[in-house]
Parts: sequence; C-alpha cells; structure tokens
Amino acid sequence: MAVLAERDARYSERLHAQEENVRTALTATERRFESVNEFRATLADQAARFATIDQVEALRTTVNILQDRVNKAEGGRQGLSSGWAILVGLVGVVGVVVALLARL
Repeated sequence: MAVLAERDARYSERLHAQEENVRTALTATERRFESVNEFRATLADQAARFATIDQVEALRTTVNILQDRVNKAEGGRQGLSSGWAILVGLVGVVGVVVALLARL
C-alpha cells in the first residue's frame, strides 16, 4: 500500500507540474496573441490614413486642371507683352513716316 501511495503522490506532483506548465504556456500564448492583435490594430489604423486610389486620381486631375490654368495665364501675359511690343514698334514706324513726310 505504501508503494501505491508513494506512486500516487508522485503522479499527483507530476500532474500538478504539468498543469502548471500548461497554464504558463497558455498565458504566454495569450500574451503573444494580444501583441499580434495590437500590431494588427496599428496596421489597420495606419492603412485607414492612407489615401485611396480614387483620392489620388482626383487630386491628380485637380493638379492638371490648375497647371493648365497657370499655363494659359502665362501664355496670355506673353501674348499681351508681344502685343505691346508690336504697338510700340508701329508707333515708332508711324513716327518715322511722319518725320520723313514732314521733311519733304
């Protein structure tokens, strides 16, 4: 009987130790999964802040429209400057013609 009682006590100790090891492993696994879930949440938050393809395309379209407007405005200014140069040149030519006619 004593041998059986001793074996029973040893088996109980082993079972208790194994249960404690399993509890420790489960706790470590839970912590690991919590860390993984936190990481996933961080990635989801980060991804939510990224611009979508549609938003980028809309911004690109707006930039192209604004660039066209700037180009047209610059072209208009250049055309106006050229117009003034032509006008000044014509006034000069008319002045020379008038001066030549006045000498005759």
